[in-house]
Amino acid sequence: MKPVIAIYCETNDVKLAVISKDAATGKPAVLKTASVSHSKSSASLDKPGGGFRVEEESLDIEGLDESLSTKGESDFSGMNELSSALSGFNLSKYLFLPALTEPNIYYHLYEGNRPPNPAKLKQEIINDILESKNILVDKSGIDYVDLSDKALLAVFVTENIPCTSMINSLARQKGKRGYNIPTIKSSDLSLAYYVAKRKKFFPDDHSLIVYIGKEYSKLIFLQGRRIKHIGTTLDIGTQNLHTYDVYFSKILLEMENGGISSLDNIIVCGEDDSENIILSFYGTFPEANVSRLEFDDLDLSALNEETKEKFSTYSIPVAVAIDYYDELNKEHHGLHILPKYIKEEQKVVQFSWHGYALLPLLFIAAFFITQKVLNNNRTLSELD
Repeated sequence: MKPVIAIYCETNDVKLAVISKDAATGKPAVLKTASVSHSKSSASLDKPGGGFRVEEESLDIEGLDESLSTKGESDFSGMNELSSALSGFNLSKYLFLPALTEPNIYYHLYEGNRPPNPAKLKQEIINDILESKNILVDKSGIDYVDLSDKALLAVFVTENIPCTSMINSLARQKGKRGYNIPTIKSSDLSLAYYVAKRKKFFPDDHSLIVYIGKEYSKLIFLQGRRIKHIGTTLDIGTQNLHTYDVYFSKILLEMENGGISSLDNIIVCGEDDSENIILSFYGTFPEANVSRLEFDDLDLSALNEETKEKFSTYSIPVAVAIDYYDELNKEHHGLHILPKYIKEEQKVVQFSWHGYALLPLLFIAAFFITQKVLNNNRTLSELD
């Protein structure tokens, strides 16, 4: 299997993990991790979940009535740091996996008609999004997963994805036309899959994943191994958090929104998985089993001790890589989104549909001209 570079664009912080998987041992090895920050002046975001501000979005998460984008300038200072972090690798031999969260990826709850044909079901979801949100989504930019209550959670992207633009900018800086992006993942869904795989919850368990970032945090609720509810992104993190009590009030609110009466498990990961936060959650939810996310299924021998101690920081890029590898091994059916324009950008020879239609005509024309030249030469010889 090809090694991957999973990149999570989290506001003004880009987290990445370089991971390879040996087919013989089957154990993923983390070769490098890095967290690249860049200035807010050149790459600031008005909402959580973005990355380098290479494109400026005017998308409303709730209505999504319009989608207008204008090109912006890349943050070359941050790009240089990113390039330096990956300087020891031949990036052309790696697959790049962008991990997106809101507002660069969008969720839509679908409870309508479910035809057995997957293509028809996807079209039904697209029609529902168009009717309810007035957004036309291309089939290549949308996928869906089953929720615990048998509803479907549709996940889709628009044509302007800062994280993929950042990868393309990195390629151009290295003198390449682009790097291979096989798919785009949802950071929330990949993290939920990885936690459920590691923790082995009971089917009726209600579990909460608390991912704490530097400026924003996520609350993901599971029932058994399936997602029950994804909470709104919280604008609190290690850089602006003064008391853990803020989390508890937000959790109770999201439990009410998701119809969850109690919690059996709480898993903490991200920038802060300290003993203090574990004890705080124990105090508020005494009946829940509170723990941090462990990574003993990974080979971390290539990392230094300081990185190993703070490895939970890279929970999302690691989860994205494991999600992708398990999908290749057909261990589960993961989310697969790859917009058509990204596919076209990665083609060695780029043609539109009419370009391909002209290819047979080119061969016919070449054959006709060759025959004409040979006939003319034969005629000249006879005349001579």
